[in-house]
Amino acid sequence: MTINFDSQTVKVNQNEIHLTPTEYKVLIILAENTSRVLTHRYLLKEVWGTESVEDTSSLRVTIATLRKNIEVNTQNQYIKTHIGVGYQMVQLDS
Repeated sequence: MTINFDSQTVKVNQNEIHLTPTEYKVLIILAENTSRVLTHRYLLKEVWGTESVEDTSSLRVTIATLRKNIEVNTQNQYIKTHIGVGYQMVQLDS
């Protein structure tokens, strides 16, 4: 996967993929923090402007859709789930 921050494009296997603004925002936040596990609360605040852990369903759906778009085969798991805590971007090609 390649993220071009200037053009705000994402490519997987040289093919550009189309993400919603919310999916792109989550991806960028994760990509900018690859060494950290980002909590549900942090992601909810940064993306949706809320810290309520009761609102995690939107986050879970967004992560699932994002994974479907960027993890085109099972060998490339870019987003790791830390159960009960949050998510972490674990690998980027560039």
